[in-house]
Amino acid sequence: MDENRVAGTAPRTTRIGIIYETVNTGIGQLSTIESMVSSGMQSLPFPVRSSGEIEEAIERVASQPNGSLIVLGGPLTAQHRDLINPRNPSTPARASRS
Repeated sequence: MDENRVAGTAPRTTRIGIIYETVNTGIGQLSTIESMVSSGMQSLPFPVRSSGEIEEAIERVASQPNGSLIVLGGPLTAQHRDLINPRNPSTPARASRS
């Protein structure tokens, strides 16, 4: 995936929040995603260790227009998927597996 593909997925996006679990996500995953963020977009990494930190990250991204959210999966984000995707907590909005 290159930066044009990220911009093409959500063309009005100016900020991308990245929620990741500090214990379960390798620094390589985060740096790979950040490298794909197009110029002119802001990358907002959110290391999380609790449901409260997940909520705070979502609120910060949602507080301004043109934000998108990438959630790197792990036990904590799976356990609190209802916070991340409240419309249909049993089905991820979009998932990618390597």
